[in-house]
Amino acid sequence: NIMCKPPTATDPQEIIIAGAGPAGLLLAALLLKRNEDLAASSSSARPYRITLVDGRQNFGTVSSEDLKKHRSWMLGLANHGLDALRQIPELYDGYVKCIGVEIDALGIYLGSKLLEQTAEEGADVPETFVVDRNFVVAGM
Repeated sequence: NIMCKPPTATDPQEIIIAGAGPAGLLLAALLLKRNEDLAASSSSARPYRITLVDGRQNFGTVSSEDLKKHRSWMLGLANHGLDALRQIPELYDGYVKCIGVEIDALGIYLGSKLLEQTAEEGADVPETFVVDRNFVVAGM
């Protein structure tokens, strides 16, 4: 019975990520990067076989035009999120850099006081984008 077969040292570990929101997408990208690092090294660690599940339609099978018709939400990406997506060059270069909206000012309200940071003032504003979640899911 295949269900009772113990895994070998080379069998991938099955990982299921429930939810394709920001945390699920980041985790999937980081685990895929780990697999690439393992392949490039002489490590004997088992790779991961990753399944990303979400309660919505499988966006990997939907055309770009049809993706625009589905309800979605925007993701703000900076630092760790962008680092993870850079591990998937065609997603980062082909979507985030081309279609994503680059943010050149950051602001947050603390009570009624606005704290703001803009690139025009010479501030060190990190590279930040706003992207459509459905396109990121489809690209993964």
